[in-house]
Amino acid sequence: MFDSFMFNSLILLPISSLIVYVLVGVWINYANRKKLLDLPNSRSSHSTPIPRGGGLPVACIFFVILTYLLYIQLIPVKYFFALFIGGFLISLVGLLDDFFQIALWKRLLVHFIASFSSIYFLGGLAPIVLYGHTLDFGLLSDIIIIIFLVWMINLYNFMDGINGIASIETISVVFAVASLYLMFDSLLFVSWFPPLCLGFCVIGFLFWNFPNAKIFLGDVGSGFLGFIIGVFAIYSSWDHFNMFWAWLILLGTFIVDSTFTLIYRTLTGEKFYMAHNQHLYQILSNHFSSQKRVSLAVAATNIFWLLPIAYFVSSQVLEGILGMIIAYTPLIGISIYYRMNIRVKN
Repeated sequence: MFDSFMFNSLILLPISSLIVYVLVGVWINYANRKKLLDLPNSRSSHSTPIPRGGGLPVACIFFVILTYLLYIQLIPVKYFFALFIGGFLISLVGLLDDFFQIALWKRLLVHFIASFSSIYFLGGLAPIVLYGHTLDFGLLSDIIIIIFLVWMINLYNFMDGINGIASIETISVVFAVASLYLMFDSLLFVSWFPPLCLGFCVIGFLFWNFPNAKIFLGDVGSGFLGFIIGVFAIYSSWDHFNMFWAWLILLGTFIVDSTFTLIYRTLTGEKFYMAHNQHLYQILSNHFSSQKRVSLAVAATNIFWLLPIAYFVSSQVLEGILGMIIAYTPLIGISIYYRMNIRVKN
């Protein structure tokens, strides 16, 4: 019986890509007719109006798959609600913001409510394991992990600024995590299959967004992806805490760029919450005059640099915190190097 369910579930992967691909095409036609477009400005990486909201089919089909997995009892009820309720709230407020410009404080309020609901269903983060010691910070850990989820929602929004980058990041990261689970504990179906489902849904969107964008994810897509990936990472901590470290390592390109940029803008007295074009990926795409090269560089970094480190951490050869330091250090160095060059040129 389980094998039959497993086979039917695996069939969902290519089908989900195809359905998302078709739905995004339908949405592009609708958005163009209704003028639901992202108009270029001085900070934009595009020069012509492009439909937005392309993440809506991704979210919808992922929710359908989640509901099916719950129906056939392949994911726990609490995990389903952690993903579905929070994901629905994030995609809804993102969709409204794409077309009606929701105030920042209202968006953040929904982000915190969604994150709190997911942490409630997940039971928080598992006790931290560090150099053989188990550390449980209780309420403090819950507060920190809620902030982490809110940051994941917003950093994905910040990083979704050139063609394909958010989709390529998502696909490469979830496929990398799934490969680690399949190598070390393939029976943990609930931990590797939902991320694969998300990845295949995003593949259907990527064909429309890269290398030449005919549509953007919009806040409905970028915030949704950041939130769902954050929930995946937190859930994995209950399998083995090293898997949570592996998620953080594999997300290094986005975490370092967004966090470093936030700190940099704060220290230089700029309003960190205002739109800008000072992220490393934006600097590099301007420097090399190519969005395609930068997005592909993100995938290459994830596969050839971050994945091997995540492998050594998940196999317990390397401590998680040490793995993060090794993974993040050159990424921070690259950020500093190019920012210094830009400052000198200016």
